[in-house]
Order: sequence, then C-alpha cells, then structure tokens
Amino acid sequence: MNRPLFLTALLLTSVAVVAQGPSQAPTPDASQQIPSQQLPTQPGQPQVKVNYLNVCNPTDEETKQIQSALSRLPKEPKFARDFEISRGRSTMAQQANITQAMPAPSEDKDSPVSDWVRVRQEFGAMSAFANAQYSFTTDDQGALENLVFRLRDPKELVQVSLSDAVTTTKSPKEILATDTPVDRIRLERFGKSSVVLARCPQGDQTKYNYLFDTASSIFSNYRTAMNLRTVVPTDMSRLSGPAAKKPAAKSATTEKKATPAPEKK
Repeated sequence: MNRPLFLTALLLTSVAVVAQGPSQAPTPDASQQIPSQQLPTQPGQPQVKVNYLNVCNPTDEETKQIQSALSRLPKEPKFARDFEISRGRSTMAQQANITQAMPAPSEDKDSPVSDWVRVRQEFGAMSAFANAQYSFTTDDQGALENLVFRLRDPKELVQVSLSDAVTTTKSPKEILATDTPVDRIRLERFGKSSVVLARCPQGDQTKYNYLFDTASSIFSNYRTAMNLRTVVPTDMSRLSGPAAKKPAAKSATTEKKATPAPEKK
C-alpha cells in the first residue's frame, strides 16, 4: 500500500486516540503478536510504545470480535439530515514521524501529494452509531477508499474501519463505477490495542473470506446510500490533480504603460 496515501487517509479519519502501531503490516508469516517495543526518545519527549499486530492471521478470539463488529453495522442506514462534504490536498514529508500527531507540510517540491474528498453523514438519534465517514484519497500511484463507523457511546469498541486500495491510473468515476472489495478491516478498541485483518496474498486466508465478503457487501451498500458515485467524482474534478499546476509562463512581450497627461495649473 502506498505509505504517503495511507498516512493521509489515516490523518483524515482517525479520532483522538493514541497511536498504537505503524501503518504498514508485518510480514504474512508472523504467527504471533510481537511484543511491544519502546522507541528511543529525546530527553523531555513522551515515550511512544509501538505494538506490531498480526494482521494476516488474527487469533480465534479476535476473529470473533471482527465478526461481531460487522454484524452490528447498520446494513440499511437511516441517516439524519446532518452531513458534511469536504475536499482538499495534503503534502506529506518523505519520512513521516509517528510521534507527531499532525506532521507539518513538507516544503520539498518532490514530496508526495494526495488529493482527497471526505463525506460524513450522521445517523438518527436511535442508532448505536454516531456517523459514517467516507474518504477517497488519490495520488499518482493509486487510490484508497476508507469507510469509518463511529459509535455514539463507545465502551469496548470505539470505531470500525473498512478500507480498500487500488493501484490504477483510472479516474475516480471509473474506480467508483465498480465495487472494489475490502482488503482491510480494523477495530479501534477503548484502552486496548486494535484488532486488524488485512489481505495478505502470500498466505492462505480462506477461513477469513466470509469476513471480507461481509465487509465488501456493507461497503457497497454505503456507496449507494451516501451517493458516493456522484459526489466524489464531482468534488475531485474541482481539484487540479495530485500535483499543483505550474504557473503560466509570462509573455515575452512587454506592454508600454501610458504616460499620464500633465495636470493643468
């Protein structure tokens, strides 16, 4: 997965929780969770703990938690009138610092640039979920879709995230014309490490197919319910693309300014 693109989407959709792991998954042959490591810090800086999760083969207990979370998601959403649509461009530094909640934009002209559109819709007051937030992020190497469900009264579970990534040069309209299957499911838990299941082509994940199929079906329903196939391409078209356009070259012709007439005394 494109790292700058993934970091951009993560900054857009994350709630204010402590960072618990890097954005990239460990190698698929990892069979157990690796013990947490303490990153070296400078004097005066807070310590940062990083947990490496086994995202290719979660435990049976974690699998049950993912299945339970997916079953709780509203299959046919009933949205309130409140909604938000926003768009923008983000420049990422080549070396992102995970100790920074919001890294400063890079001044390097060669730094990766991502364009994004975000759509959020609020659920009705009777729903256990507060809102559903979708983001579409694209750069010159591909696109990332992310759909996040946030609970109204988080206790054990804070939010559920479904995402998919594609490497293509197609336009947002062409990408959204088809239902790209979900390749990553993430549960953010209150006071605990996250539970993640991701597609790992090198390993046998047959027993998880039903989870990916369920998540993909839910994602497809929300592309329609949130009118994403129309809203996202329209807003993306208003952005000039991953790279900012160069200013037009100045004309070589120099215009002569008219000399003002002398004032009469």
